[in-house]
Amino acid sequence: MRGYQYSDCLRNLTKYSELSVNDDYIFTSDIVYEIINDMKLYKHVIDIQKEGCRIISNICVNRNNINMIYENGGLRTVMRIIKNYNDNKLLYFACSALWNICQQNRCRVQVGKSGINKILNIIELNIHNELLQTTGVGVLANLAFDPNFKKYIGKKKNIYLFYKCMKYHINNVDVQTSFNKLLTNLAHDDKTGCMICNTGGINLIISAMNRHNSPVLHRSCCAVLSNLSVDNNNHEIILKAMALEALYDSYDEQKCDITQQLVDITLQNLSPRIQDINGENKTTSLHLASRNGNISIIRELLVKGMAINGINYNLFTPLNCAIQESNLSAIEYLILCGADISKIKTDINDKEMMDAIKRGLRKNKKLRKQICNIIGNIEDISQIIISYINLAYYTDMIE
Repeated sequence: MRGYQYSDCLRNLTKYSELSVNDDYIFTSDIVYEIINDMKLYKHVIDIQKEGCRIISNICVNRNNINMIYENGGLRTVMRIIKNYNDNKLLYFACSALWNICQQNRCRVQVGKSGINKILNIIELNIHNELLQTTGVGVLANLAFDPNFKKYIGKKKNIYLFYKCMKYHINNVDVQTSFNKLLTNLAHDDKTGCMICNTGGINLIISAMNRHNSPVLHRSCCAVLSNLSVDNNNHEIILKAMALEALYDSYDEQKCDITQQLVDITLQNLSPRIQDINGENKTTSLHLASRNGNISIIRELLVKGMAINGINYNLFTPLNCAIQESNLSAIEYLILCGADISKIKTDINDKEMMDAIKRGLRKNKKLRKQICNIIGNIEDISQIIISYINLAYYTDMIE
């Protein structure tokens, strides 16, 4: 009789597990109570615990269902599993469920420091298990939203544990994304943020950005750098880690509004300390900003006095970088600000690009006056204007 009840219960949970991935299916409080009660009744049966945790995890993806799970004892049931079981697959499902449940603040409070210690223990003991790393760290990331837990999770010994796991799973996008989401929340605390910077965390973040082209990972990494850059004490370390190149690459490659906003915020925070990245005849932050067409950053750098006509190892000025990437707004703005058009090294055969150059020249009153003074003598006009820019544009411009 008992075997029949167990089989019936498992069959029932399996049915609900399949339904839980369907957004159109609505779980009522009575159904949730039934699921959690089955998990309590057969608390020593691993398969039933797995199916129950899988259902809770799927249901709690929708935040509106978290209260229903909480009020029916779902959080206590999941925590019981996490504290008392060593089965890795069951712990994966339980951590996944807890990760989603902890989107809500009152659930975080109930987990407490004892729950945090258990999650940290699972992460440390299962460093080779990428699924447990991803979900366990996901739980900590949500718990770190609570100010009372942020410093506790961000203890130095824990930070070193996170680095160890990040290094081990450097090629796994999901693990890297989870850890960077955690670091994002921990970096809100200035003391923990400084610790992340001073203990090599920046290098791991930049390494993940350079290795992977995942939009979600890049967004998480940019969020960490954005939070760290709020503290002026971190600026030098961030810049020395070659974060600028990684940030500009993210801005250019990801084409995601949130990522680009995070990059903008970070660069605005860093702008008082940004200098030429590699010195003379090397790529500077102004070259990178011009290449990516980031006008607000170009403006900040020029106000700081960065050389508008500085050349990199290809003898390209920032204007050349903007032209190479066809960033019309950057082309126009750089010429308006006085970029030397005689240093253009790229053939310009595109009408839109020519129009951008024309608009920049039209707005640059000083250069327009110079052209007016020499326009009567074609031999006096610079070679770059003869080679690349239709003289009709200028005669039309000054009429």
